[in-house]
Amino acid sequence: MAFYSLICNFAKNLKMKKIFLLFLSAVCLTSCFESMEDRAAREAQEYTERNCPTPAFDNTITDSLTFDKTTHTFGHYQRLIGPNDIDASIFESKRPQIHQGLVKEVKGNLNYKIYIEEGYHFAFISRSGKTGDVLYVDTVKNQECK
Repeated sequence: MAFYSLICNFAKNLKMKKIFLLFLSAVCLTSCFESMEDRAAREAQEYTERNCPTPAFDNTITDSLTFDKTTHTFGHYQRLIGPNDIDASIFESKRPQIHQGLVKEVKGNLNYKIYIEEGYHFAFISRSGKTGDVLYVDTVKNQECK
């Protein structure tokens, strides 16, 4: 505020004050602009840095959250432990039920609402906690969430 007062004292007339305020507003608005893709990538990176790996919940550890700008897809990388760390063929046999559960999870997550409205997708990549092998990969498409 002191900076503003100093400038206003320097610019004695009203016209100079209006021009200065218009310029200052334009600078603030353009410097604050962030595309939806950039926001999604930033939020995914911040979530990963702050929270990952997460504590185990339902025998699942979230290792990272990513965002691919080219496909508009969030990637959830998870590690399965304990009773969830089973053969990949079991996941394949239960794919329709697991997929419906993921759709329900994405729809119910209020943090995703804005991204669903923008047409983004959500991929889930689950690995074995023992071997590191990929056990299950699935993508919830935006159209399924509406």
